[in-house]
Amino acid sequence: MPYSFNHQGKNMRFSIRLKLFLSHFLTIAVVSGSIGTYFYQSALTNLMQSLQSRLKNSAAMISRDYQVEELDQLREPADADRELYRKQLRKLREIVATNPDIAFIYIMRKDGDQVRFVIDSGPTPVPPGEIYPEKVNEMLEGFIRPAVDSKIYTDKWGSFLSGYSPLKNGQGRFLIGIDMRADDVKSKFLYIRLAGLFFLLLSLFLSAGFSFFLARHFTGKINALINRCSEIADENLHQTIQPILSPTEDELDLLALAFDRIANNLEASRRQNLEAQQKLVAANENLEHRINERTENLKQANQELREEMQRRELVEKELALTARTDYLTSLLNRRAMVQRLEQEIYRCKRKPSVFSALMLDIDYFKEINDSYGHPAGDRILVELADLLRSSLRGTDEIGRWGGEEFLILFPETALPQAFELASRLKQKLADHPFTVRDQLDVHISASFGISEFNEELPLENFLQQIDACLYKAKNAGRNQICTPEDASFPPLQDNPSIQISG
Repeated sequence: MPYSFNHQGKNMRFSIRLKLFLSHFLTIAVVSGSIGTYFYQSALTNLMQSLQSRLKNSAAMISRDYQVEELDQLREPADADRELYRKQLRKLREIVATNPDIAFIYIMRKDGDQVRFVIDSGPTPVPPGEIYPEKVNEMLEGFIRPAVDSKIYTDKWGSFLSGYSPLKNGQGRFLIGIDMRADDVKSKFLYIRLAGLFFLLLSLFLSAGFSFFLARHFTGKINALINRCSEIADENLHQTIQPILSPTEDELDLLALAFDRIANNLEASRRQNLEAQQKLVAANENLEHRINERTENLKQANQELREEMQRRELVEKELALTARTDYLTSLLNRRAMVQRLEQEIYRCKRKPSVFSALMLDIDYFKEINDSYGHPAGDRILVELADLLRSSLRGTDEIGRWGGEEFLILFPETALPQAFELASRLKQKLADHPFTVRDQLDVHISASFGISEFNEELPLENFLQQIDACLYKAKNAGRNQICTPEDASFPPLQDNPSIQISG
């Protein structure tokens, strides 16, 4: 760790005294903490075992005083009015009153897989015969032998640590349980934790005091040596240096004398270095001027090169976009759609999947061009492209296949779902008015050919199949949707015509 000195040589980033203090402190703290942790954990374990033993033994002792024959008569909530029930209840509450650690005492009966209350000492006793809803393994064991909870359990009556013991001659059907409230258990553990925390803080305090004493004693001489080094660093070598020795004259004192001898030699070399530095400064100033001039020239050249690269990158992006898109509709062109289909086929072969494709052709588009002119036809193509974009899903791809034909790719879509999407497009197309000129709208229709990709077909044959479906729709009277299995998807019978409005 390097040192940082001020003019007095007394300020360090991380002093040796602090390092020594921390090393001694951490060593003592770790050792004492490890020992304290061991005894702390042992105390917690012993306390838990003691509480469990008391609960289990108490339950075993109390269980000897009860007759199974009498308790077996208490089975229904109405039995709570019987004198036998009140007698046994008073007996349990007297036991609870004599031991402040006990919260409740109860007697349970096991009927098959169900555990039912017989007597409960609580202020609002659970009536005889009510089923205990929780399944506690230690309680089930208590019907056979004395047992105790391994942890604190929580039910609708609260959180408790409980001990259990079977009743004499109960034949595994009756047990007596003793509950100790979780707050009482936690208070006993809290006492041990507070005691452990107190002794931990005490050990840390003693460790800090002992470590501080050792660090201060050891670094006293080191600080004196640091002051001497500061005088040398401040170039006070021309002054007469008096050695500072302690009565012990140990290794650190001898090291200080060695520094004093070095100081006399440093003064002579300092003068020689000063002259050399002056010559070097002059040479550096000249070199720095030349470097700055050359750097400015390089910066200007680099800036011009970056601007040229940006211009070329922009042109390349425009060319790539032009090569992939249709100039009129800004959709993917035929080449880009073929590439996209090839990518989808490759993906389906790597990971089994399906996709479908749809080709649509505007019906009677030539009549539109002949009636209203080619600019009107172009306007319809652009407006149709916008309508298709807004109607398709985010994963679908659309491109202009040629003329008034459009190709749509439906990834992860089987033929029935693709047919449904085509039907929606057909309906939207029928409902949408297309503007050919001011105050003049027309309604158009289109023929649809649709197919699901089959891995056995090459791309060329797949496109031929879609094209065949399209022409089947044309020949069927236009404004139709046709598939390779046309019987599964009957065409919709609409009147093919151009309807003019406006």
